[in-house]
Amino acid sequence: MFEPAIIGLFAGLLNACWGAYKDIPYEGFYVRKFMRSIVISIIIAILLYNFVPTTLLFPVVVAFERIYTEIWKGFFREESQEKYSI
Repeated sequence: MFEPAIIGLFAGLLNACWGAYKDIPYEGFYVRKFMRSIVISIIIAILLYNFVPTTLLFPVVVAFERIYTEIWKGFFREESQEKYSI
């Protein structure tokens, strides 16, 4: 349980740092959004640990976290969408 949590932590940090870097000029920094990527990545890593080879777990977690977060933002979030230009 320790190994996938560490892999998920680093995958989440990668996604969170990149998201903060690209979004801060437009949206500002929110600790909640930053931590969301980390927590989701840890959960995904723990769930997928027995199904994905350890050498591939990091990129798979990065991809699954992005997919999950973008689906959440696109379909379920109730925040005003006016500030986003899609």
